[in-house]
Amino acid sequence: MLHRYLGLVAALVLIIVGLTGSLLVFQREIDEFLVSQQFGQVTPKGDRLPIESVLETVKTSYAKQPDIKISSVNTLPDPYFPCRFWLQAANNESLQVLVNPYTGIIMGSHNWDETIISWTFKLHYQLLAGEIGTIIVGIVAFMLLILSITGIVLWSGWRILSGVAETRHMYQKSSMTFNGGKYFFTGSGLAPSSLPSVPHSLFSTPQN
Repeated sequence: MLHRYLGLVAALVLIIVGLTGSLLVFQREIDEFLVSQQFGQVTPKGDRLPIESVLETVKTSYAKQPDIKISSVNTLPDPYFPCRFWLQAANNESLQVLVNPYTGIIMGSHNWDETIISWTFKLHYQLLAGEIGTIIVGIVAFMLLILSITGIVLWSGWRILSGVAETRHMYQKSSMTFNGGKYFFTGSGLAPSSLPSVPHSLFSTPQN
């Protein structure tokens, strides 16, 4: 019963984690598609600007918002994809700024926490419930361990294997071969396997 009910409770979480995990496998492709649809694609023109120059452009744009700090920069090798600057606000919101690496023009920005990819991440790891969701996912993982152990114990195949072993033991007990290779013993009696030849003279009748 424990195995059954734990399985029912964990099934819903497993479905959510499995589906969102399948989407996150294609995270980069999905993200690039959504960004290109919202902000457009970059048209390569000559060489890229030095990253320091692009960084200075972003700092200048947000100079009037001192509570926003640049946390990281992501430059992909794809020539048609913009540079990404990650900015962290005082309220822990993550702002993503996209810049054309050839012109230094800011193409746009959006709140990362409101994107589909961010939402999928939170659903996958936290069930959209913050730290409580992380704990729930951990508990479900522990439940899966219990399900695996109890599933092995309750496996019906053990009975089949046990029956095969018992049948084999009974067969070996009821029939065996004498090591000398002369006789074969069965449960019903003794039967000759290969009787030795007896000289004919022992059975001949003396003639007068």
